[in-house]
Amino acid sequence: MSISGKKRRVAWEPSNSSSRVSLEGTTVSAQAERDLLVGILETLSQSRQMNEYLERLIEQVRNYSGCRCVGIRLLDDDGNIPYASYTGFSQEFYESESPLSIKSDKCMCINVIRQNTDPTLPFYTKGGSFLSSSTTKLLASVSEETKGQTRNVCNEHGYESVALVPMRHKDKILGLIHLADKGENKIPLERVQFLERVGTYIGEVLHTFMAEEELKRSRDYLKKLTDSMGDAVFSIKMPKRVIEWANDSIKLTGYKPEECIGKTTKLFYPDEREFLTFGDKLKSAIAEGKDVLHTEQLLKRKNGEVFPSEITATFFKEKGKVVRVTSIVRDVTERKRAEEKIQSLAKFPSENPNPVLRIAKDGTVLYANKASLPLLDVWRCQVGQLLPDYWRKFILDTLGSRSSKNAEVECGDCTLSLTFAPVVDAEYVNLYGLDITERKKLDQLKDEFISFVSHELRSPLTVITGAVNTVMTEGERLSPEETRQLLKDASLEADLLSHLLSNLVELSRAQADRLFLHAEAIRVRKVVQGTIEEVKRQSSARQFIVDVPRKLPPVHADELRLERILYNLIENAVKYSPEGGEIRVSVKPEGEHLVFGVSDQGIGISLSDQAKLFGPFQRIEESRLDDAGGLGLGLLVCLRLVEAHGGRIWVESEPGKGSTFFFTLPLSRS
Repeated sequence: MSISGKKRRVAWEPSNSSSRVSLEGTTVSAQAERDLLVGILETLSQSRQMNEYLERLIEQVRNYSGCRCVGIRLLDDDGNIPYASYTGFSQEFYESESPLSIKSDKCMCINVIRQNTDPTLPFYTKGGSFLSSSTTKLLASVSEETKGQTRNVCNEHGYESVALVPMRHKDKILGLIHLADKGENKIPLERVQFLERVGTYIGEVLHTFMAEEELKRSRDYLKKLTDSMGDAVFSIKMPKRVIEWANDSIKLTGYKPEECIGKTTKLFYPDEREFLTFGDKLKSAIAEGKDVLHTEQLLKRKNGEVFPSEITATFFKEKGKVVRVTSIVRDVTERKRAEEKIQSLAKFPSENPNPVLRIAKDGTVLYANKASLPLLDVWRCQVGQLLPDYWRKFILDTLGSRSSKNAEVECGDCTLSLTFAPVVDAEYVNLYGLDITERKKLDQLKDEFISFVSHELRSPLTVITGAVNTVMTEGERLSPEETRQLLKDASLEADLLSHLLSNLVELSRAQADRLFLHAEAIRVRKVVQGTIEEVKRQSSARQFIVDVPRKLPPVHADELRLERILYNLIENAVKYSPEGGEIRVSVKPEGEHLVFGVSDQGIGISLSDQAKLFGPFQRIEESRLDDAGGLGLGLLVCLRLVEAHGGRIWVESEPGKGSTFFFTLPLSRS
């Protein structure tokens, strides 16, 4: 049965696993191995979800092994190893065995997952599996102390033949296959050894499914993020501007998402003229090679109400041609009302905290309040003098249009939004300024986030899709070496995608105050070496030096989060170090903490850049010696995780002398 408890019919005929009857030169055992491999391939091609794949997989393993009970456990991010799918076991057994944790429980399943297996003992294999042909005899042969270190639940439920086979992705164990039968000697060693080899293939498949599920969770998170923005977000297909997707906040237009999809954006505009006007703005921005268009536009709600909006349109290209546009629409009705208040306040210009000026038709400054002085400094003029040529022409155009115009200007450290209101009969223009610096910063951060995420997620997905499609369509014409290289490329990009998504997930947890640690006393040397090996698979062109004493006191930390911190710092060191350069990872005790250090031989970081390193989307581009991408969130994630542990993180660097990132974690309280 599956985790939901629903019974499934499994076509199963017990076979004598020890038989070796010749069948046209092939033994029954060899034929069973072939049948299992073919079945696994067919199962993969027929499955779109991991649960579906696992339910079909346990049928294949059950048919091959001859065991009446088969289960698959998967290791989750919190260290739990529940059954993801099983058949044959009773509900009572499942409820007793499923809630296991590698952090708190002791049993053979935990030993296999943690790779704490000793092949010199008769019940462990060289491949890291557990195998017992009689659990009763095994328990009778060990000491009472050893018995107390395991749960012995399989034996309590009458299972004599038991095997626990790990499923691996590279050197990491993702879970295990659990075989059990109430008869003795039901599981030959050679079948366990074959399942160990198959377990590596299954682990690769599971890793792909897990990456896809993580991507789906991130997509769901991004959807929730866009839905919570309050701004309408939708994607259109060019050139007809047909709506493909819209978030829930599209309701600010009065429409539901499903009412918009498949229709053109014309339904948002009060008339044909406004629709065509925005289309012209899109064409002009695309022709000028822009990636983003910022503009204001009148839009219409479903009930016919017209409202002012601010639109940010981001262009997405394929083969150099814009094929999609994602638009963020903000209702600026309240802002416009505020601007009207400012204009009303301008009746008392000397008391107005914002710039208020009056400009004659020829560009002469007739009046300027005190708040306007910094703006006049930028224009290098005073009251009674002429504006620069560009702004004199702007004044003439405003009077000629007989309608208000808007412009933005940088004024020192701030950005001013300027509204030019013509008084045609008197032949002058009143100018009202508003500081929009903070709004511009928020807009820039929003644009960077959308741009970074769309690019960094699309790049690895393109490689993965291309490699897999090539193997699927050109497999017969590819050599084994070419096939392995394509799959290796896809695997490496999947790892990169997994790390990008992990950083996003950790950051979202921290932002939502849901970053919960599972801290325990751990020894860091193994964690450091394992993380370095993982980075080496992505870049082997650097020399790694490990300066970690063999005898260190245990640190009190969440092991998975410590791996995340080290991975981000070491990956950064790779990006900013020359090829062949040394990257040193050190750990030393200092008071009640361990101090970790990651050093590179890059060109160093200036003091001005050091001050902003731990902010979002910060990348010191001129120092990068690697073409790898990244969201610029790695150091921010490190900061959040280190602070959650009660530690601190900092950098020591001088231009030309490389950089060292340090962080501390508290020693174990035990």
